[in-house]
Amino acid sequence: MRNSLALCHDMKAFLYEARPDLMPYGFLSDLEIELWGRYYDEMNSRIMSHG
Repeated sequence: MRNSLALCHDMKAFLYEARPDLMPYGFLSDLEIELWGRYYDEMNSRIMSHG
């Protein structure tokens, strides 16, 4: 999932667009919003620990 989020981040896409096999809803769901939140929290933590 982390790789899919990273790819979507780079492509400026949502999971439901790039990975309909994982997110078959066809729209931005609460689950996807939660996953994005965790992804960005993890990214920020990594930046802060290296900075």
